[in-house]
Formats: sequence, C-alpha cells, structure tokens
Amino acid sequence: MGDYYKNIINKLENNDYIDYNDLIDQIKSKNLRDIEEDVEEINLDDNIANCSINPRIILLPTPSGTNLFSIYNPIQSMNAIIPDLFRLCAIKDPLIFKNVFSSALISPKIRVAFEDKSLTNAISITRLQTLIPDNIIKAFFYFGYKSNFENFNFNELNFLEKKIENYIKVSVSNSDKYTDPEIIFNSLYGSDTLIQNIIQLNNLLQKVKEEKTDLTNIGTYNLPYLFTYYTLADLFIDGSATSIKYSNFIDKNTASLNYTDLVYLNYLENLINNDLLLNNLLILLNSKTFGYSLDPQIINNINTQVEFIKSNNIFIVINLAFEVKQYILSVITYNLNHKTYKIANYAKSAYLIITKKLYCNYAENESYNYPELTVPDYCL
Repeated sequence: MGDYYKNIINKLENNDYIDYNDLIDQIKSKNLRDIEEDVEEINLDDNIANCSINPRIILLPTPSGTNLFSIYNPIQSMNAIIPDLFRLCAIKDPLIFKNVFSSALISPKIRVAFEDKSLTNAISITRLQTLIPDNIIKAFFYFGYKSNFENFNFNELNFLEKKIENYIKVSVSNSDKYTDPEIIFNSLYGSDTLIQNIIQLNNLLQKVKEEKTDLTNIGTYNLPYLFTYYTLADLFIDGSATSIKYSNFIDKNTASLNYTDLVYLNYLENLINNDLLLNNLLILLNSKTFGYSLDPQIINNINTQVEFIKSNNIFIVINLAFEVKQYILSVITYNLNHKTYKIANYAKSAYLIITKKLYCNYAENESYNYPELTVPDYCL
C-alpha cells in the first residue's frame, strides 16, 4: 500500500504529458505562421509536461502579518496570484485535465491526507505555475476576454478597429464629443475584462506606495479574476482519491489581500526586478555567514527557483497588460486621425482563433475543479 501512495505523490510532484499535436496541425493547416511558434512552445514536452513544477526544497520563510501570503514563501507569493487563465495547467486538454491528480497541478499548494494511519498524517506539496506564452496572454488582453467565462459571450469578441468604428458611430449619433483615447479605452473594455482587472491591481499597488496610505483607507482587496490558491486531497486505502480546490471566487476571506499583503507584494516586485539584490541573496546563502554551510543541493534548488520565478510572476502579467493598453491607445489615436499603423502580431486573426480554443479548455477545466461553475454553451 505504501508503494501505491508513493506513485500517487509522484504524479503530483513530477511531470505529466499532454498531446497537443491536433492543435498544432490545425494551426499549420490554416497556414497561421504568426502563431505557430507560440503554439509549438505550448506543445513542447518539457513545457506542457511541466505545466507547474515542484521546487521540493523550500527554505525561505513565510511572512507574518499577511493574509493570503501567510501560506507562501516569497518566491511562491508572486507566482500564486497569477490568473488561472494564464497558467499553463489551465489550458490543457480537458480529457487529460479531468483527473483528480492532474487537475491538482494548477494549485500552488496541495495538502495530501492519507486514510492509512500507518503513514504520515499529511504532506504538503508546492507547485510553481508556468505562464503561457507572452503573445497569447497579450491576445487575451487585446480581445477583451474575461476571467469569469460565465459572464463572457464570444459575440463580444471583435477586432479593436471594428469596436472603435462602432463606438464612433454611436458617439456621433448621440452628439457625443468624447475623443479622449483613455475614455474610449474604458468604454470598449469593461471593468470585468482581464486587462482592466490587472490594471486595477497595479493601480492599488501604486496607491499603497503613497506615504499617506495605511490600513485604515485600504482595507482588504479581493482580486477580481479567478485564481486557484489551495487544494486538499484525500487518498483512501481502497485506491480511490478525492480533492477539493479552493479559489478566491469561493473563499473570498482567505484569498483576500490585506494592507500588509499589498506592501509585501510591492517589496517582492522590487526584489524580483533588482538583479543585484537577488545576487546578494544567493551569495549570502552560499557563504558561511550563518555559521554553517548549506547543502549544495539546497543552494542549487534555490537558484533554480529564482531563475524560474523571474519568468513566471504576476509582475510580468502586469507589464504585459500595460504594453497592450499602450498599443490599444495608439490604435485608437491612429483611427481617430485616419492614420495607418502596423498591427501587432497578437492582434491578428490567428490569435483570435487560438485564444477561443484555449479559453474553452480553460472553461471546461475550471468547471471540473469547481462544479458550481457552468461551461458556456459555445464550448460544448
């Protein structure tokens, strides 16, 4: 029986595989060269098999005084609040995802409890989430996708140029003289779109940096997009298993960010963007400053985690959102002035096609983890 449990844990800790050959063939058959590289990146065995990774050895402390981040170390904190839609695990083939073990890989932290009392009562597994390719994230922003698929209709999807054209027609018919690109942007992208969600988070982080800001005028903040933050799994002697996933849509209190969480998040942004600070941390860990030498395996593991988190953190998502917003504002300005411009790759039809496919994978997978969520008709 011990070997059975060991095999289950290995499934959660190690790699799994998803065949995306059909998806790649579809892209190639349509000659969608602009997106082929990004789709192949998703399809590569070493990427999709590692939709999230297990760092195994965690030495770094968890922060006190925080709410959500109290269960995560600094490296995991800036990874754990990535929107589920942007996690590689969430867009996997639903036929593979709909399994107690593979579906748990989307979770930053997994607690496994055993019915067999001869074993340890429970173990905790950490999973660092891998981001999907930048261009696909930017396409989700550009086309106005929402994290909540129950409130999203594919009829809302359109190219920005068409949205601007329709906006101008309505404005003229209403004698509306608004031509400010920022106003038009906010009219075209509702507050529940992912791009506005991420911008809102950044604006709050900037507000927290102000000297006059404190706990009394910030309170707690619930991130407006869906993210999975914890999984509780039970393994039974008869070989069966169950799991419960927790998200901010279900448990708003536990998943909310208090003032200390936000201050801490600002600190982490400064840390991850400062190579000198990171290098000094690694040098400190490699030295005998603490009076003893750390195991080389532990040092190597921390180095691996730091390199991984540099490419997979919430601040990358924030930067991508602002990059897309700047592009949208420029497109609005060019259209108002009847000027030509170069269309970004992620704004082309190829990315509209692939994001539709991946969004339905996401909807089906999330509804498996959270049965109270309903898969939209357009995905069935």
